[in-house]
Parts: sequence; structure tokens; C-alpha cells
Amino acid sequence: MNRIRFVWQKIWQNLSEHFNNVGQHNNLNVALYAIDSLRQLADKFLLKEELGSYHFQKDFLKPFNTIMLANLSWHPYPRQEVKEFIIMAVANMCG
Repeated sequence: MNRIRFVWQKIWQNLSEHFNNVGQHNNLNVALYAIDSLRQLADKFLLKEELGSYHFQKDFLKPFNTIMLANLSWHPYPRQEVKEFIIMAVANMCG
């Protein structure tokens, strides 16, 4: 967590793709575990003070959006549980 933002940004490029893929996994337990892990990681970064010229914190919220969109009705396996879990996770981060 103490790495400079530039390093985390490079790491996050790979991690966000992984969270996007695993968050859309066919196994519901795997998808929910990935979303919860993403929530925990995003919580830690959202607590850090953001510098004015950086927009790194918003990058941590993008996978939630991607996974949510993937679980809409056009997805082969739309699941209400995943959508509800994402909404709950984001609401807890805001509150």
C-alpha cells in the first residue's frame, strides 16, 4: 500500500482486468468473492488522500461498473445476487 501512485497505476492495469473477468465468473461464489476482494482493496485506496492532479481513486470503481453492466439482461448469465452485492459494496464504501 505504500508504493507510489505511478507504480500502483501500472499494477492496477492488470489487476482491474483480472477483477473484471473473475467478477463475471459463472460460479456465483467465485464472482462474489472477487467483488468482495475488490471492495476491500478499493476501500483502502479510497481512504488515502488523493492528490489534485491524480484520478487514481476513480479507477478503482471502474471494475464495479464493468461487472454490473455484464450482469444485465443481455449477459448469458444475468444474476440478481451479483448486482445486489455490488450495490451493497458501493453503498458501504460511500457510507
